[in-house]
Amino acid sequence: MLTPLFVSGLLVAGVFAGALTTIAGLGGGILLVAGLSLFWSPAAVLAATTPALFVGNASRAAMLRGEIDWAVAARFAL
Repeated sequence: MLTPLFVSGLLVAGVFAGALTTIAGLGGGILLVAGLSLFWSPAAVLAATTPALFVGNASRAAMLRGEIDWAVAARFAL
């Protein structure tokens, strides 16, 4: 199933989702999950997208750590 054409399409979709997230601030990950779910099972989609979404969120949190309201973040963590 991972033909060169499919991998190329996946790369384009990932770049588009990243650009959408950069411009709008949200939505790219959900768009990528929805698009991949057309081709893969839900478990495969979550396994493929979770690491990328986690790294993206962690990098934004690290970059903007001075702007985080830690009291609110602690409530969400519970």
